[in-house]
This record gives sequence, structure tokens and C-alpha cells, in this order.
Amino acid sequence: MGLSGWLWTSRAITAKAVLICSCRILGRARSRTKGCVPETALVHPMCQVSNWLPSPISISPVMRRPIWASLVKSTLGAAVALGALTAGQAQALTFTLANSFSFGGSSYRAYIANERITWNQARSYALALGGGYDLTSINNAAENNEIFNNIDNSQYWDDNFGGTPLGPWIGLFQPPGSSEPGGEWEWVDGTTIASNNYDAWAIGEPNNSFEGEGFGHFLGLNQDRAATWNDLPESGDFSIRSFVVEAKDATSAPGPLPIFGAAAAFGFSRKLRKRIKSSGSNNSVK
Repeated sequence: MGLSGWLWTSRAITAKAVLICSCRILGRARSRTKGCVPETALVHPMCQVSNWLPSPISISPVMRRPIWASLVKSTLGAAVALGALTAGQAQALTFTLANSFSFGGSSYRAYIANERITWNQARSYALALGGGYDLTSINNAAENNEIFNNIDNSQYWDDNFGGTPLGPWIGLFQPPGSSEPGGEWEWVDGTTIASNNYDAWAIGEPNNSFEGEGFGHFLGLNQDRAATWNDLPESGDFSIRSFVVEAKDATSAPGPLPIFGAAAAFGFSRKLRKRIKSSGSNNSVK
């Protein structure tokens, strides 16, 4: 067989492999698909090798299988990779500022994420805001009620915890090694529940029921939202998508004048007094 004959043979093998692969991928029965019949007989006018191949030619499964198998493998691999990329792009974590308010010398902001987040994810975003922001530290009942009044909206709460609403993360945590369930709870500002002599735990909380419940958030009562707290583990398995941050406003006092600035101000005031005095003397002469 000459070179041209072998070229035609290669084209025929490739054409048949593509047809077979297409039928298998699409899940069509080859015996019922137009132009694609059982592998042992190609009778469609476009597929009949007898019309344009040197005879005798036989295409055995041994020659055919590696071609369509590699095509299927490549196709599936590309589909899986594309699906993974699309899923990754769809899961990009974003935060939306939903509310801001002030109380007791502090500035507060309430954020909502596009998916559930862990306590540490919420705190990382709070610290990244700069300006002294961190998760809120609640030191008394008045502050707790004010914060709750500003998040008493369904957009901040998820109702998948047995019907009990789960509210935003707050800056309450339990250091590793603390006695369970109620020992050594503290706030991110360095104060503790004990030092503040105040807490707003929900009935029966904290209880460490899931183990590792070392992070605080607002928890509703029965089917209603409430200004009470609960402990949860550092896990994204619970649908908490919101958190409250706080920046304590520092009382600013003017600092001392720089040395050269003070001297200049003093010199200028002396010159001004001399001018005023001189002006008064001249007026009196007149």
C-alpha cells in the first residue's frame, strides 16, 4: 500500500473513532442513531470505508479502543476541571455593610456575608477594616440592648437551628484550655464576663453541647429573635452569615505645641502687643 493509501486509512480510523465516541458520550444507542451503527459495520454513506479505502481493510477493536478511550478521558477531564473552576468562582466570599450606628462613645457596624462564615473569618475581616475595629465587646446590658435593637431584622438571622434563630457573631470567646462550659469567657477588648459582672447567656447556655464551643453569638428564644447569647464551635457547619464590629472612640485632647512652634507663637504675640501699644501712643499724641 502506498503513502496515500495509509493516509486515507488513518483518516478513516479517526473518523470512525470520533463517531463511536460521540455516540457513547451522548448515550445514544448506536443501532438507533442515524449514521452510526454497530462498530463492526459502517454502512452510512459518509462512513463506508469501502467507498474510499483500499481493500481489504479491517478496523479491529484493538486499533480502535485506545483512540476513543483517550478522547473520552480527555473530555471528562476537561469537564471536571471546568466545573471545579466555575464552582470556585461562585463561592467567592463577600461582605456587605448592612447597618452602622453609634452608642456610648463607640461606633458599630453590622455586616452580612454571602455565605456562612466562622467566628475567625468574621474577626479577620473586622481587623482588616482598620480604624480600631474588632468584633464587638459587650460590657453591660444597655450596650447589649442597643446592639440587638440594630440587628433585630431577619436579614441578620438564620432559622436552621431547629427553628431557633441564629444571630450574628460577637467578640466573645473562650481561650483554649478553659474549664467547660462556662470558664474564662472573655471579650476581644481584653475584658471578661467576670470583670464586667455581666452576661446575657440564653437559658441553659453556655453548655458546650457540640464540644469545642468556644465562640459567642446572638441566639433567639424558641422562634423569636432575642438579645441573648450562645456558644458554638469554630465551624462553618452552622448558618451564621453576619457579625457586629466595634471601634471605641478615643477622647482626643490637643497635644503640646512643638518647641519651635511655641517659640514662634510667643515671639509673634510679643510683636503684636508692641504694635498695639505703639498704635495707642500715637493716637494719644494726636
